[in-house]
Amino acid sequence: MALWSEVELLTNEDTNTVRFDGVSREENSSGLYQVDTLVKVSSANEVQADPNLTSSSGSNWSFIVADRTVILFDQSYQSILLLLNFETDVDAIDVCLKGKFLVVCERNGNLHLIYVPQKRILLTRALVEKPNGDKKTYCYLIMDEDKASSGMYHMFLLIKDGFFHITNLSLAKIESAIEKMDVGALKELQSLIKIDFYSTKDYHEEGCSTAVMFSLGHEVHLMIGVSVYQCVRKMVVVDNLLYILDTEDVLSLWDLHFLVMIHCWPELAVHDFQLTAECGSASMVAQDKGSMKMIMLTKQDNSQISSLQIRFLPSMTVCYSLDVSFVSCLVHTKINMDAFYLVEGICENPESRREPVASVVVRSFTEALPENRLSRLLHKHMFEEAEKFAITFELDLELVYKVKLDFVLEQLASASVGGYGEDVWSELVEEAKTNLMKITVSIITVLSSSCQLREGDMKGAQLLWLRYEGQIATKFSESSLEAILSAIPEDLPSQDLCLWFKTVFVPFVRRVLPQGQRILAKWLEQKARNLELTEKRAWPQNGLDLAVLGLPSLWTWMKSDNSNCVEEVENLKSLVSNLRQLLDLHQKYNCSLSLSVFEKKTVWSVAFFMLDKVAAPELIAATVENSIRPYTEEHKIPFDELLLQYIKDLLERCSSQTTTLFTEWEAKAVAVLGCMTDTDLMVDAVLEIMQKAVVPWSNVVEKLVQQYLEMDGPKYDYIIVSFNGYQALRLTSWARMQLEDKEHISDEHKKHQMVIAQVMVETLKYLHIIQKHDALKSVECENNLIMFKAIAHLQEDFDIFFTPSNYEDPNIRKQIQEHHITAYENTRGRRSCKGKATTTPVVANDPDGKTKTISTEAGLRRLGRQLQRTEQELWSDLALRALKVGKVDKALKILSELYEHHYNSSTGKVLFTAAKMLCHMLEADVPMVLPDGMDLPAVIHDLACQAITVCHSDLLLDCLELCKCTRFAMDVYHQCQLSDNYGFIVKDLTPEAESSNYLRPLFGPLANMLQMLQECSQLELALRVLVNAYGSCLQHVTSNVMDIKLSLQLYDAQELKKYNLCLNDHRKTTTSTLNAVAVPLLNKVLNWRVVDCDLAIGLCTLLSKAEVFKILWKVIDNTWQNYDKILAVARIGANLCSLYNEAEEQRRFLSVITDAEWGIKLGKLEISIQPVFRQRSEMKSTLIPVLVKNKRITPDIILQYCSTYDLDHDSVINQYITTLLLLQEDEEGAGDPAVGQEEAQPLSHTDTLDRVLQIIPMLRNTSKLTDNLCAAIFKLSPYNYERIEVVLKIIQAADENVTSLSVGQAMGLLQHLKSYTRVSPPTDVENTHLLETGLLPNPLSSSRLPFHLLMQTKHYWKIICPELSEETFPTLLLISKLMKVSLDKLYMSAANHVFEKKMKPLILEQRKMGQGHCQNKETFKVAKTMMKYIKCIQSPEWAAATAHKITQELPPGYEKTQSLRFCLALGDTWLKDPHLDEAARARGDTFLSKLKLQFQRSATENTLISSQLNSPELMKLSGLPGRLIMALYEHSSVEQRYKESGGQTYPDIHGAVKEIATVNNVDLLKIRTMLLEKWICKTGPAVVKDIGYSDCVSNIEEDPDLMRVVYMLQSCSMQDAVRHLSPILTAETWPLSTSGPRLTFCHRTRALLCLVRLADAPILEAQLQIPITKIPYYLKCYIFVSQLEALNIPYTVQSFLSSPKEGLVKGLWKNHSHEPQAVRLVADLCLEYQIYDPQLWNSLLQKLLGFNLISHLQKVLEAIVAVPALWEISSFSRTWRSMILAPFVSASVPLSPDQQAMLYRTFVLLLKYASLTFSYNHQTDSFMDFLCFNRVAYCIVLPKQGVVLLQEWYKYWLEHLISVPQCSQISSENDQGMQGCCSRCMQASRVPVRETVLTFISQNGQHQKLLKTKHFSHLKQLIVSSGQPNQVKDLVDYLISQNCHDDAESLAREYIKHRERQRGKTLTNGSLSSSCLKDFLNMQHGVLR
Repeated sequence: MALWSEVELLTNEDTNTVRFDGVSREENSSGLYQVDTLVKVSSANEVQADPNLTSSSGSNWSFIVADRTVILFDQSYQSILLLLNFETDVDAIDVCLKGKFLVVCERNGNLHLIYVPQKRILLTRALVEKPNGDKKTYCYLIMDEDKASSGMYHMFLLIKDGFFHITNLSLAKIESAIEKMDVGALKELQSLIKIDFYSTKDYHEEGCSTAVMFSLGHEVHLMIGVSVYQCVRKMVVVDNLLYILDTEDVLSLWDLHFLVMIHCWPELAVHDFQLTAECGSASMVAQDKGSMKMIMLTKQDNSQISSLQIRFLPSMTVCYSLDVSFVSCLVHTKINMDAFYLVEGICENPESRREPVASVVVRSFTEALPENRLSRLLHKHMFEEAEKFAITFELDLELVYKVKLDFVLEQLASASVGGYGEDVWSELVEEAKTNLMKITVSIITVLSSSCQLREGDMKGAQLLWLRYEGQIATKFSESSLEAILSAIPEDLPSQDLCLWFKTVFVPFVRRVLPQGQRILAKWLEQKARNLELTEKRAWPQNGLDLAVLGLPSLWTWMKSDNSNCVEEVENLKSLVSNLRQLLDLHQKYNCSLSLSVFEKKTVWSVAFFMLDKVAAPELIAATVENSIRPYTEEHKIPFDELLLQYIKDLLERCSSQTTTLFTEWEAKAVAVLGCMTDTDLMVDAVLEIMQKAVVPWSNVVEKLVQQYLEMDGPKYDYIIVSFNGYQALRLTSWARMQLEDKEHISDEHKKHQMVIAQVMVETLKYLHIIQKHDALKSVECENNLIMFKAIAHLQEDFDIFFTPSNYEDPNIRKQIQEHHITAYENTRGRRSCKGKATTTPVVANDPDGKTKTISTEAGLRRLGRQLQRTEQELWSDLALRALKVGKVDKALKILSELYEHHYNSSTGKVLFTAAKMLCHMLEADVPMVLPDGMDLPAVIHDLACQAITVCHSDLLLDCLELCKCTRFAMDVYHQCQLSDNYGFIVKDLTPEAESSNYLRPLFGPLANMLQMLQECSQLELALRVLVNAYGSCLQHVTSNVMDIKLSLQLYDAQELKKYNLCLNDHRKTTTSTLNAVAVPLLNKVLNWRVVDCDLAIGLCTLLSKAEVFKILWKVIDNTWQNYDKILAVARIGANLCSLYNEAEEQRRFLSVITDAEWGIKLGKLEISIQPVFRQRSEMKSTLIPVLVKNKRITPDIILQYCSTYDLDHDSVINQYITTLLLLQEDEEGAGDPAVGQEEAQPLSHTDTLDRVLQIIPMLRNTSKLTDNLCAAIFKLSPYNYERIEVVLKIIQAADENVTSLSVGQAMGLLQHLKSYTRVSPPTDVENTHLLETGLLPNPLSSSRLPFHLLMQTKHYWKIICPELSEETFPTLLLISKLMKVSLDKLYMSAANHVFEKKMKPLILEQRKMGQGHCQNKETFKVAKTMMKYIKCIQSPEWAAATAHKITQELPPGYEKTQSLRFCLALGDTWLKDPHLDEAARARGDTFLSKLKLQFQRSATENTLISSQLNSPELMKLSGLPGRLIMALYEHSSVEQRYKESGGQTYPDIHGAVKEIATVNNVDLLKIRTMLLEKWICKTGPAVVKDIGYSDCVSNIEEDPDLMRVVYMLQSCSMQDAVRHLSPILTAETWPLSTSGPRLTFCHRTRALLCLVRLADAPILEAQLQIPITKIPYYLKCYIFVSQLEALNIPYTVQSFLSSPKEGLVKGLWKNHSHEPQAVRLVADLCLEYQIYDPQLWNSLLQKLLGFNLISHLQKVLEAIVAVPALWEISSFSRTWRSMILAPFVSASVPLSPDQQAMLYRTFVLLLKYASLTFSYNHQTDSFMDFLCFNRVAYCIVLPKQGVVLLQEWYKYWLEHLISVPQCSQISSENDQGMQGCCSRCMQASRVPVRETVLTFISQNGQHQKLLKTKHFSHLKQLIVSSGQPNQVKDLVDYLISQNCHDDAESLAREYIKHRERQRGKTLTNGSLSSSCLKDFLNMQHGVLR
């Protein structure tokens, strides 16, 4: 790395510097700073890279750091104090104690303290042991002297993660010890140095970057910059502001107290910056209101060049810039230094952009004094630069011109001696003249623009401007304009400025400097905007008044102009438009908006703002009616859409705020909704409010929703759905609150919570369905549904009562699961230990002992699911829990299931954990429950192998290691394993065999037992014992006596005999006992609830047949309606009969079976068969009516019933249908609702129809049925659609040809009627029908139409017409088509209905509100519906008649016009009908002709009204469109829009004319031609054909006809306009028609004047064949030729151009001086061609005055004032005087507008040329006459403004006129002359001038203007004499406030005297009290009367 140790000190230059730079320099504002190069530093060895530069400067020192080199200079860089090279780069450095100590921080971590005078390092410390590579070790260094102890310093050293605070650094004492060479003291001082480190890691981890120290009050603060997003590179604190520069090169400004960003400059890539408060020039301070500047180095994109810039604060405008090297740095100095310095790297080869710098230089920048700089420029004869410099810095501009004039004169002297050529001499003379004129102009400019304006003397500046306006105009430039505008004070009242700008300054700029309008417009725009702050009270009217001044009238702008001020003027137009709207808001709608806010808003947002301002909902309705509705009408905003959008906007803004508990906005939204009229949009608004309102709803919202829930309509269904959703949401909130209740744990409370959870599940299911289209709400609802489902299941299945908050907490869910797993394990443990002595749980105890037992694993799975735990997670927990308690077998089973069914990484982790746990348990010798023969090491190894196959990659290595270890352990275990036998020992037991004969001993006990059982009614048991005993005995005997031979061997004969007797006795006993038991047992079996038939038959076989039948019939007879038992007993009997072959008896039993089966079947239908039970078949039909009335019975049952009992098929069906249909309706009406029996309830119509339709196909013949039904259908109620539909469907199903009724038509009608809801009440026709048919009134008649009356079309229209509406029409149309009635009549009725019910009320309402002449959305919607109906009428004549009838009833307006247009279209359609007969066609022609006239008149009137052109005169011409169009183009607004400035709104005549012409089929081209002829050629009935001189206008603004020509042709394209006017310039006769007049030059001139206003530059050049720059002169020539032609002097343009003008003038004067027009022409020619013959002008002025051409004389005199040669002619002064006095000769009050304009111009001329007038009228009275007459005139013109100007002029005269040199000689005579003149003026005009002025001053409280002047006494006299106590008191108060107590006392005394004199009293001075002032004040407060 290079060492920068070669230093060269350079000498200063005078005004420039030695340049060592290698970059291309571009310097702006070079006159501001003098740049000097002071030092050059280079390296002895080769430089490999650009150095890192740092530099700073203090009061007596400066240093430069380049990498490792530190160079310390004195403050002026004239000597080197120290040069050091360090081992590593220097990170931070500072100098303290007046430059005697240097602190250096190296990158290697070393800190050095150096004593500069001895160049000695006193101290080196390595504070950071491990530096951070190439990055900076020390970020920032601050040395701060202790304020309490001089010479004691604090050092703050910032590193990345904190800072060192070094204290006890007593540098003053160290210096003293060094000088005294006191080593001991020096060591002691070094030992006292304390170093503390403060880490910032506890506060942030982003790292520190820089720091700044500043004071707030008495506290010193250290602020550290950190790296969050961008690292803070530099911070500077100034007062309460903080400037921050980050590593992204972005500079920002922050508030120091709140750390809030105030401003940011991201567009500036700032490398470094520095603040300075160096003294600038006066101009700089004035421009930027402060002397603070910022010096900055900015980077340029992709360039090796940086830019040094100096910017004003706070505007950041650049005042100086200089390109410097990319390797540069600022020398940091104090803010108040006079100069600043720059360290810049210089390359040897400027062209090489990648080469490192070769040297480093220090440059100083010193702001040069402007005066010195100007002197140097003048010395170098750089006059143009000097002139610009003097103007910029407001130096002595006249000095520049004088020096230049001297220089030119010297050159002239040299030229005269040296014999230069004539050209050189002429140039020098011309230069001298020009410079001399500049000297005069510069004085005036400075006086007018700088002195007067800057001092706020507006009136004086205006007067000077007016007097020297001619001279100023000659050299007026854009810079002059900018100087004038910048000199206007900011606090100058706009009303003072507007008058001068409007009348003088703005016209001057437009006339003299058209391109300056850009500057003027921009200035006026900014000035008008500033008024919002400076003149807030009058805003925005004052801003509008000022901004309008910059908008030119349309005549001052021509398309051919090439000015570059379009953008500025358009901006100003936009501002004017905005201010007008803002003013309307202020005045019309009382809505105050700032301009900036308004410009950002739309018309919709402005309306929203007006609604936002309304604080109380109760005021909404009034605001909407008074402000919003007119505002929407004015801006054509749809009213209801606006209110709906506002409601949405309000809800969106307010519902998202945190303060949603305060729901006033809901009431406001409801109030706005109440102002809406569109029902559809109102429903939308209600839905919005419902969705955004705070839950639970407020009373306002509840009331609103309830109101709309009661309404009917398709859109209201959405409200119902939304309301249901809200109810569900509210129920959800309520349920959450209820379930959160933990205070009550009773059973009742638990039941209550269970009900809540279950209800919420069903509610949320419904809510989820209705919210499926709203994704966000649907997800929320689904989450709630999942939660409540889980809570309900937990309550019901597990007795767990979760609160919603608990359920949402995963920790609590896990805790509950653990709790229940423990309970499950305890249950299993107790179950496994059942029967043992101990019941200790195997796993753990229940935590609370109250947990509901979960006995199965399936239950645990269900619990896990409800707790959002997967099965895998649950079984994982169970497996690990089992391992923990040693239940290895169970754990292995669970793990096996996990591995098989959940093959994923989570299972792998569980397997790995289980294997590790088993290893640890083996190691710890934990007791385990193992199955027999289990190889535990192998099991552990298997678990590890399974884990490695499914584990996550992060666990793979751990699993691999575990596999290795377990494999090794398994192998070792297998080698050492011993085999043990385990098993069970079972004891074998064999019973001893015994045998004995027990037969006889059994009989006794057996008999006893049977007896006992019988006594206890245990008959079945007794029978079983008896049979079993007998069977056992029989088996025993049989088995023992199987072979008689063998038996004889075993038993003797006697013994066998005994066996035989015993067995016979037992058989007999058994038989008798069997009968005794079987009969009661059979009765018992038959009396069971369910009869055991098999047992009963078995018992019956034990008894005799007769006895059995007797028993069975007895049971059947005694059983009442228990058909099941009867059926069972009868089947038993039938089976027995089959066994006994009893056929007759079997038939009887089968009949009972049939009846019993029907009894059972009908009994299930709650029908009793008892009345016909066991009756003959003929009697069975009596049950049919009962059957058909039951809605549960089916036709199949009835048919089966008929088939079973052989009933007549068809008659039963007819009876069934008759009963079902004809009697059903009566039962519906007569049914008693109190009867609870179901058989009394009527069947539904669907059931009835189904039953009948099922049974009809079974009829053999349906004709009788259909005949009966056709006759009976009209006896049904006409409103009972359901019953009628059933009958019709039955008739259809019968499939018979019905002639009396069209079944298909009836069915279609019925279907339409079912979908229709009636809207009108029943008619009289319906009531009559009910009476005639004997039917009772039906409540359904209010909602249903009568079927019968619509089928009988006699009364069809009486029923249909009241029902017609837009909503019902589609259904009624279908009905009408079906019934084949006249559809035309339907459409006519519908159209008339819509008109009467909707259109007419809507139009009347609009008329009341002042609308109706433009399209309205609601009206258009209704009209569209009405037109749709009319278009559907098939008869064109009927359609036209219907539309015309409706049109006739409409009031005039837009709707009537459109309706007539529609009628015309219908009429055309009518006449196009090819089948029309002659009579109809004649009617159509007549109708259409009348209609067309009516339409044209209506459309014309509506156009006039909508265009605001509906004056009575124009409305009378609505039937004459041609004359109307001509009258419109002659409307007064055409002239007004061109005379006034832009911004006003005028009627759109072009649009109105185009629309009227289109409607009336007028040839607009023909009308334009006629108007052009009339206006250009002055033709017409009231115009003389011969055009005189007065018609030869030279200015288009003087002729309204020409204005109309331009306006009319503006509606055409530019090419069309040129085609109209261009032929006129060359034709001999009028080219646009065949009978036009002969064209003169006057006509051509008028056409050319219009043409130059309409065509742009290229077209004009092409048409006229002359350059655009010469067109104005060409136009003047046309004017002169036309004027000559009026004098009968034939000239062409070419001959005029070539003629000598002086000769022409003299000839005119000689031959035509007796003609006024010739005199005017001579004057104009003399002025145009600068003919200033004094003799001619002397006569010319006299002639002008003699012909009383005052207006022209004013212009002439104003022009020749700039010609001093004419001032000396004799008639000049007299003409001036006469011209001034002439307007008063004919003036009379009230003045006409022309007289007012004349007087005003006279006043301005007087002000302009007062000194001229006075200087040539040396009599004081003459000038006083001018002055006073002017005052009187202006008081007459505008009383208020006139008095103001008169007062100001009077004051200005008194203060300033005496100082005018020409007036100094008569200053003593001023008052006398003034008084004399005023008295003469008062006598002449009878206007008291002085009293007028003084009265105005008194009334407006402007006493200060006359205080301490001689006129103040007159003011006091006037106030006292007026006798107005309020004015006296105002003046007294003012005098007291000014400490003029004596004057106040005197005034009070005079007033009291005057007051008493008026009362007839005379007071002397002695009679007054000593304090008149006190008496006066008491009198004012009512104390003294």
